[in-house]
Amino acid sequence: MKILVAVAVTVVITYVFLLFVQVPVLAILFLGTIAFCAVFWVFPKSSVFFFLIFMLFQGPIAYFAKAGVVYNLEELGIVLMAVLVAVKKLVLRKPFYRSGVDLPLLSLVLIGTVSSFVYRIVPPVVAFGGLVLFLKGFLLFYIFLNLDLEEDDIRKFKTWFYMLGIFTVLYGVLAGIWPGIFLAAVGSVPYTRFGMPALQAYLGHPGSFSALMGVLFCFAFADRLSRKSPKSTLLVVIFLAGIILSLRRTTFLGVLCGSVCVLLSKQVRQKLQKETSVKILGIVLAVCVLFSGLIVVLYRDLAVSYLTSESPRSMLFQAGVQGAADHFPLGSGFGTFSGGMGQKFYSPLFYKYRLSSTWGLSKANPGFINDTFWPHIIAETGVFGFLCYAGIIWALFRVCFRALRVFRSETGMGLAIAAFMLLVLSLVESTKAPFYEMALWTFFYFGSVGVLQSWMSKQRSSDEDPAGQ
Repeated sequence: MKILVAVAVTVVITYVFLLFVQVPVLAILFLGTIAFCAVFWVFPKSSVFFFLIFMLFQGPIAYFAKAGVVYNLEELGIVLMAVLVAVKKLVLRKPFYRSGVDLPLLSLVLIGTVSSFVYRIVPPVVAFGGLVLFLKGFLLFYIFLNLDLEEDDIRKFKTWFYMLGIFTVLYGVLAGIWPGIFLAAVGSVPYTRFGMPALQAYLGHPGSFSALMGVLFCFAFADRLSRKSPKSTLLVVIFLAGIILSLRRTTFLGVLCGSVCVLLSKQVRQKLQKETSVKILGIVLAVCVLFSGLIVVLYRDLAVSYLTSESPRSMLFQAGVQGAADHFPLGSGFGTFSGGMGQKFYSPLFYKYRLSSTWGLSKANPGFINDTFWPHIIAETGVFGFLCYAGIIWALFRVCFRALRVFRSETGMGLAIAAFMLLVLSLVESTKAPFYEMALWTFFYFGSVGVLQSWMSKQRSSDEDPAGQ
């Protein structure tokens, strides 16, 4: 055995040496992969949090490293974590938890795979890339489902996450005042709307900043309802103000919908005092009134900006529905319409549906190709695929509903409320971009539900085990 280990180590060292001599970037990537696997195997929970930090600072890291490959490391990291979680479960002989997501997800993958082989609109490597981007959010769900996080882990995570959120808000304010210093330092350009600077911090775009503030708001709002902490009230105000000052409409609408849905939920109302709901709703309304002028300006030109027939987003909706009809019932296949692959490989469908001459949807300027999500799903997987995806979202909501009934602790109740709000927020956010295929956001949208499902699965196993009685 010792001889085999020595030979294996010698081979690895020799391989790395040759890589350093010939292709230094690949050698560094290879060593980084080994180091990440080793750290994740020993410290999986801490590794997940640092992976989140990496995704948040991915843009600045790529800018300083002058390496575009940094943007592909999140897919590699997710796949490695999923494999390592599965291997560790097998080695330790622990059970894999099942979920209501399993069947509709498998059906959706089969539909997209079959349609990819039937129509062959894009090369197989492009279709496979589209499948990977499609799956990475769900891989995060299964990672969290089987990571065995405890309530104490969630409390620690939220503490560090709030600290990171406060830093992001402060950085955004400073970047709005001195963009030449704070934005230029991370390779970003300032964005404005109606002549006003939009908060964006180090995230590169106000939309990403507002999406992060939306996630933070959901956690803070849930803590305010479950713990009634004055600190949570302050965080609610700060993060809601951050959403408004990012000058993004969608996230603002999403958190308002999430707040109303939670306060109207029967399960939440049964566990909260009426005065608590009134107070927190009053706080949210007070902040909205404070920024009412800005909010009115943001929504006043909504019809002109996005709802006209000439806008790229509305054209994507029309073409997506047409694509589903032309390739009924299984759709055109992965990587063929919009989505993340659309900006890397220009699909022939954009020529077929005369989108190639539209600003933002052309091959030379594909900035708006992934400007929405649901047309991408219905075009690539058809009507049946759309129904499967709707079934997945409903299965995630069912986990939240059950968790709201089952959990009594502050942490369990708080995470259930936050996960429910995040799902509502995600539905609104998905109308403007493929948020369900962006790892940074599915980390929260799907990951929070995965933790809830894990807790309930362990609770069910404990109830069924006679030794635990």
